[in-house]
Formats: sequence, structure tokens, C-alpha cells
Amino acid sequence: MTLSFGSAGRSPRLIILLAAGMILLSLTAISCRQVTDPASKVALNAAGTVDECIAACNTAAAQRVFQQQKVHNVLIFLAKGDPAKITAENSRFQAALAAIEADRLACIAQCHHAGGATAGR
Repeated sequence: MTLSFGSAGRSPRLIILLAAGMILLSLTAISCRQVTDPASKVALNAAGTVDECIAACNTAAAQRVFQQQKVHNVLIFLAKGDPAKITAENSRFQAALAAIEADRLACIAQCHHAGGATAGR
């Protein structure tokens, strides 16, 4: 399928429709996993090490940052230079990054407390 920008007004609509679809898909994937969702936690199995757990936390956080960056880029594009929309999106993006970092640190803290140790009990 080729997009030609010479057609009478249909291409910009198609681009906006595709961008909106990408945003919806990205936001759906991101919003389905909340901070307290146990499915988003990295588990340390009996054979795993703390280092492997920390690496898994870092990988999961990096994937979430990558997804947020894609959403951010699309929303900035759709802002079309409107300073208010750009400022709002930048604020949303920074808050999302802060939440991801907090989740990453909590995940790493879990790695240090995972396992079957009984602490002398």
C-alpha cells in the first residue's frame, strides 16, 4: 500500500487516523498494567540470583520507557506546535517516567528480599 500526499485531502486524514490508532494501541497496552498489578512484577525463582532479578527489573523498566517514548513522540506530533498541548504532554511523560523509575526501584528492592530465607526463624 502506498500513500500519496497528492490526493485531495484524504492522506492527512489517513495519517491522523493511523496515528490515533497507534496512540490507542500504545495506551491500551500501557494502561492495562497498573503499578500494583502483581503480573507486572518480576519474580525470583529458586534457581535465579539477585543479579538476574535486578537485570529483569531493569529490562522491564527499559521496555516500559521505550513504550512511553513512542506514545510521547506521537502525542507531540499530534500537538502540532500548540505550546499548551506540548507542555501538558511533557508533564505527562515526565510523570510516567517517574512512575517507571519508582516501579524499577521497588522491583529491585523485592529482589533483595526474595527467596526462601527465614532470617534465623
